[in-house]
Amino acid sequence: MLSIINSNPDKKTAALIKTLESVDWNLKIITVQGNKLPIENKNIEYEYISIADIYGNYCKKFLNYLHKKNLANCGLQNVLAGAIYYCILNGYHKVLVCGFDMSEFQAYSVNKDNHILVKYSHFYGDEYIDATESGRIKLGDFYFWINCYAKMFEQFHYLSEFAIEQGVDVINLTTESFVDSFKKDYWKNYLNT
Repeated sequence: MLSIINSNPDKKTAALIKTLESVDWNLKIITVQGNKLPIENKNIEYEYISIADIYGNYCKKFLNYLHKKNLANCGLQNVLAGAIYYCILNGYHKVLVCGFDMSEFQAYSVNKDNHILVKYSHFYGDEYIDATESGRIKLGDFYFWINCYAKMFEQFHYLSEFAIEQGVDVINLTTESFVDSFKKDYWKNYLNT
């Protein structure tokens, strides 16, 4: 990603870089180790999350040590996992997450030619995109996409365990979410907190 930005950024990326170069307030960018935008600005500070995904049911005390010290993470298959992990590392006691339904996989179907179709619902109707024809998913590779979802849900499970171990209450305010690793509650209960 960063090599693309450094060598030949598209118009939107170039505009973002130009905007960030002119930032005149303190801005913190949180990213994984080794990633830095090609920007020189003394007002921009980087904070890094370990790039090492190490999680599981083995050596829990050692894994917790690595996670607490940011020497490894609980998995970054999803950007929200990184955000929650960052909050845990930085001493937040409660993390409220909204819009965390993780239901995209319901939009996939396979047609008679084994092409993967993705259904996008809009207020004016449904649209189907052939992800195989567009090159997003190769013919016969649907298992890979389903495995990515399984990996993501597994990482949420271990992230939840780490949060509990650290005394952090992570609450999913999307009550119809497929993520069952975190407590759920109605967003209206937190309007005045």
